[in-house]
Amino acid sequence: MTVTDTCPACLTPAIAPVAARARGPHIVHGYRCPHCRHQWATARLATAYPARDYHQDAA
Repeated sequence: MTVTDTCPACLTPAIAPVAARARGPHIVHGYRCPHCRHQWATARLATAYPARDYHQDAA
């Protein structure tokens, strides 16, 4: 399972991250909307997700 997000600018749902990085107890995902090209990042507690759920092979 890949953690997805909704674009905060145009509300396009289910956008997969384009980058992922672990920072201490957090996993940070970077997103880019394919519709409006808006970019944003989210930080989530890594302990809230099983390891297989939040690791992303980002391009």
